[in-house]
Amino acid sequence: GSRSYFPYRRPKTAHFAVRDGDQYQRLFSNEVVDIIGQLQLPRYGLKGYLVAGATLSPEESRIVDDLSRAGARLKGFARSSFFKRLESSGKVFIQSLQRHIMRNAMILHALHTGQPVPVGQFDAAEFDASVNDRDFLFGGNDDVEVSALDSSAADLYSHVQQSNVRWLRAELFGAHLGQALRDDNADLQIILNRVGIWEPDQDEKLNALERLLSDQHRTEKVIVFSQFADTANYVAETLSKRGVRAIAAVTGQSKEPHKIADRFSPVSRKATVPDAEQLRVIIATDVLSEGQNLQDAHIVVNYDLPWALVRLVQRAGRVDRIGQQSPEIWCYSFLPADGIEDVLRLRKRIAERLVTSGEIIGPVEQLIEGLGDDATTRDVYTEKSDVYEETDSDVDMASYCYQIWQEATALDKTLEQRIRRLPPQIRSAKAHTPGNAEPYGVLSFVRTASGMSTLTYTNQAGDVVSQSLKRIIDTAACPPNELRHELASDHDAHVTKTLKWITDTYRRQEVGLGAANSVRYRTYTRLVHYAQQLGALRDLELERVVERMVNTQFTERASDTLKRLLRDTDTNDMVLADRVMAFHRDHVLFIPVAVGDQDFATIVCSLGLVEGNN
Repeated sequence: GSRSYFPYRRPKTAHFAVRDGDQYQRLFSNEVVDIIGQLQLPRYGLKGYLVAGATLSPEESRIVDDLSRAGARLKGFARSSFFKRLESSGKVFIQSLQRHIMRNAMILHALHTGQPVPVGQFDAAEFDASVNDRDFLFGGNDDVEVSALDSSAADLYSHVQQSNVRWLRAELFGAHLGQALRDDNADLQIILNRVGIWEPDQDEKLNALERLLSDQHRTEKVIVFSQFADTANYVAETLSKRGVRAIAAVTGQSKEPHKIADRFSPVSRKATVPDAEQLRVIIATDVLSEGQNLQDAHIVVNYDLPWALVRLVQRAGRVDRIGQQSPEIWCYSFLPADGIEDVLRLRKRIAERLVTSGEIIGPVEQLIEGLGDDATTRDVYTEKSDVYEETDSDVDMASYCYQIWQEATALDKTLEQRIRRLPPQIRSAKAHTPGNAEPYGVLSFVRTASGMSTLTYTNQAGDVVSQSLKRIIDTAACPPNELRHELASDHDAHVTKTLKWITDTYRRQEVGLGAANSVRYRTYTRLVHYAQQLGALRDLELERVVERMVNTQFTERASDTLKRLLRDTDTNDMVLADRVMAFHRDHVLFIPVAVGDQDFATIVCSLGLVEGNN
């Protein structure tokens, strides 16, 4: 008896002025990009600064081994996070530089005083800037002024001494570590001097958002998305001081994000919220971009443009749900008034820096995501009507592959049994028509000792073209009657090279924590925070289990259960910890695999892409 819509998603551009000499103009410069691109980032590659031949204790040897596992990749993530924050907000970009300088200064303090150097407890956690860059390893103190580096470094060191952090003796490091830290701090200070003190009143991007909320949509509910908690908090706090009412920030650090969502969208979430407690505007990270009903609103604002542009579709999907009462959803994206080409030029330079620096290990798509997708970025800003619609590329890969399997086995009832009888490590070849980004080469399916699988597309030179699952599956597609082609003479050599690359790359990743959206990574970060909150009631057994997560894969059973718990917004850290410990005591939490085994990874099958006239 009530009307609901399948609304149109309307892209809109929100412009803000960038004038000569203003804050954003000073940041969006070639000099800033060059400085970030040439930073040495020694804290993310400490093993390279150890004194050769130093005598290590067994514990120090273990720590040193851990340091080598993700060094280059850590630098790549750290550098990309600087660039992402530059696009997000000048305020939080400067904040990141200040924190980085303080942490470097804290290491210098340890070296100068001959005290043990904190090297961090967990590699992957230090570079995670998907939500913020507050560094729990080194206790980032936002209130310490950069001008007071000497005193803040000592204070920060004292704070870290109270944390669960690993240490190495200062004498194990050469003088070049201190020099690299000083050089980076000097370079970062050049940027800070160039910009000066950030003035929120002159933040034209924020001013444009205020006008959007106060003039164009002064009574409607609006959800504003940012990639970073720091940006969300800065925007919400500043707008609240300016008089924007019923506004709140919701991030991964919010204690009960679902309750904030209830206050913002009580009708769709069937929540009873008094009028005085309801929210009109929320500034959110992507913690609310999945699995939340927010369709009391029909206006979505992208305060910063994520490099993985599929995020835009997910964000719009929070309000495009059954029960939406508006025939249209408005999706705003902020663009400097100077235009699209400036944004594309900046992103292209960033992508080139990350690739040429040699800091991308593993799939390029995981680090720079959709950064080079100029066409889609243009579509966002030119308000192309279908840019926010779901496409085949957004499909869940498990469902996509299962559909292929179902259709194939339905057409040929004998296919499943024939496939089951195939020997391991089979190989074949198919005719291929090359394009600019689709060269001749080999598709390889590799499985690691712990059960992790990966598809890799390499060209004739043996270089990795892609590890995008859908791209490789689609490239491999052929009708049932397609003839097998002869293998290229160097097919086996390419497969061998791929296997070595996979082994070298994923051995590092499997002893890390995996991607920031993986079950193990998210479980780990939640439980690290929980363990710290216990204080005097600390659970040493839990801490040992959490530390073991850094280099041990979860079983499939544990991973599936924990994934469901992580998706449930009602799962608190205590419940998560209890379930993890129950799995551990039943010996079903970790896969008992030694990652140093000789057969770390094996080829399941390979498919050559060859000329069609064979």
